[in-house]
Amino acid sequence: MAAALVQDYSIEDVHLPAGSLVLVSPFVTQRDARYFPRPLRFDPERWTSRSQSGPPPYAYFPFSGGPRSCLGEHLALDSKCCSSWATIAQRWRLRIVPGYPLELLPLISLRPKYGMRMRPEPR
Repeated sequence: MAAALVQDYSIEDVHLPAGSLVLVSPFVTQRDARYFPRPLRFDPERWTSRSQSGPPPYAYFPFSGGPRSCLGEHLALDSKCCSSWATIAQRWRLRIVPGYPLELLPLISLRPKYGMRMRPEPR
């Protein structure tokens, strides 16, 4: 997520003049132990109503935020889309092809640099 400052702004001892471009990295923020206990652990339960409290606003922002958030957010979170993936995942497990290079390419969104060659395996 990026924004240009419309006025001077100071954060602790750092001064940012108006016009400065400020970037916030979901990759870094979503791995911050202040917001996510054991942030590198796969834990789908952290997003359910069973979790004690969710992260503060903008600690998790997969679709950006504010007035310029992603137009596809509602489609991606639509129950039909999620249930379709859940149905597929019940029958198939995707495995990365052995030896395939997995390297991150952090641009506007985080993606695998060389794509991800996957092999479906029946469950």
